Amino acid sequence: MKHSLVVFVVLVICGFILGFFLAGALFSGGRSGFYFTLGLVYAVEALLLIWGGYRISAEALERERGWLYGTVCVAAVIFFWQPLISFLIGLLVTERVVVPQTFSPLGILVALFLFLPLGALGGWLAEKRYMG
Repeated sequence: MKHSLVVFVVLVICGFILGFFLAGALFSGGRSGFYFTLGLVYAVEALLLIWGGYRISAEALERERGWLYGTVCVAAVIFFWQPLISFLIGLLVTERVVVPQTFSPLGILVALFLFLPLGALGGWLAEKRYMG
């Protein structure tokens, strides 16, 4: 869980920093700058999820299970940390229980077919690098 928490914290910090660039591109009026920055946000998120899977698999060093460690790390980020923090912030700000968007059909599909394979890729890469 500690690796997934580290990945989540880095995701939040990078998202916050890139949010300033995204807002600047939005208010500057140029569409190409906005779309470039939005693509940069998605690319950084994808790279951080791959890095999370890589990091946890590199520490575990178990043959034939690197992809599993990467998938579990990303699943903890997507299905535990993000909804928990979203729930707590929504409860503190609005004093209502808000269901995070992760549990919508689209959110589940994106997590299953995009985010989890990125974690598996990172875990597989670490396994191939360190174990051959």
